[in-house]
Amino acid sequence: MGDLVTDELITLQTVASITGTLSALGSGYIIVNALSTGWKNLESADRFVSVLSFMDFFASIAFAFGRFGILIEFFCPYQAFMIQFFSLGTVLWNGW
Repeated sequence: MGDLVTDELITLQTVASITGTLSALGSGYIIVNALSTGWKNLESADRFVSVLSFMDFFASIAFAFGRFGILIEFFCPYQAFMIQFFSLGTVLWNGW
């Protein structure tokens, strides 16, 4: 297995940005729907899905920015924190 060439890296980054954007849109829809219904009016399962969507929304936003985080010095550590924290939170929330 050799190193990835530039075209392959661009393709992988494009796929990650597109899927991150689509995931953020889906999670955002669930969050808006839950907020418009009212937190107290939600069933327990809907509350669990809303919290999961909240964490996934921020992880997806970080993935959607992709390599843009490298270009801005202060954004790269913030992006890394968002990916690590919210992705792990999503996994732990699913396992709980």
